[in-house]
Amino acid sequence: MNFGRAFREMHRQTRTSSDRSSIALREDALFDLLADSRRRFVVERLAERGQSVPTVAALAGEIAADETHMAPVHVPRRRVDPVERDLREEHLPRLARAGVVQWTDDAENVWPGHSVDAIAELLQEVDRRVQPDPIGGVASQRASRTVDAWESRGRP
Repeated sequence: MNFGRAFREMHRQTRTSSDRSSIALREDALFDLLADSRRRFVVERLAERGQSVPTVAALAGEIAADETHMAPVHVPRRRVDPVERDLREEHLPRLARAGVVQWTDDAENVWPGHSVDAIAELLQEVDRRVQPDPIGGVASQRASRTVDAWESRGRP
């Protein structure tokens, strides 16, 4: 797969470079960190922000808006609070332990760590190369087969 080859090349480059454009993590550790969409969101937002430093609450609001497909100003607090709690208890500590973000559990702000730019670049490459599952894709086909099976048995 081209993504794997591109990742290995970027990883090989990190062994000779330690600037913000390198990824200072082992491959398994990086994939583990990127396995959750909320952690990917944090990394992408920190890379986009440049010099501005977001608060945990602002990141939670943006994530909740993204997940509910709503404008941030319209997302109810009952949707934002669980995301903020999840960020504070799970995702920010993991990203901080890996050095990808700078944050402590009593801090309100989140700063980019050593590899944010390079990881965000890698995520952009993945987004560019990976095609989304279209409506009517595999999951939709499975659901349709299940409904057909139920209907063939005379069940609603």
